[in-house]
Amino acid sequence: MVGSTASAALANVVAKRYANKIDPPVNVLVQSSICTVSLCALGFLTESSVPMHFTILAVGMILYLGIIGSAVAFVGLYWLFTQTTATNTSLVNFITPILALSLGWLVLGEVPDPSVGVGTVLILAGVYLTLKPSG
Repeated sequence: MVGSTASAALANVVAKRYANKIDPPVNVLVQSSICTVSLCALGFLTESSVPMHFTILAVGMILYLGIIGSAVAFVGLYWLFTQTTATNTSLVNFITPILALSLGWLVLGEVPDPSVGVGTVLILAGVYLTLKPSG
């Protein structure tokens, strides 16, 4: 857990350092293309015995996750690095689960456990304390 946190922090600092020198859409396109080719090749090599069935719904979900969930989200993230500090930009990672839980409740009718409410309040309090002016 510490290693993944340190890795994410390092990625944010590096992204912030070069944010003004790299075009966000180009950055995301290059990263996504390399990962798509690599993961597809790995998948074909290791999952060749599993039959593939691409339904319209499955293809739609893949496109949605690729375009909205990844491309648009990361272009926004890299743009955000040009507008604020790396610390403030990293706070997006804390808000994402709250958004997902809220959408699950509103769209899917999922009933969150009371501990989710407590966790949400603690996360929002931490974000507030990070963003509030020090004076």
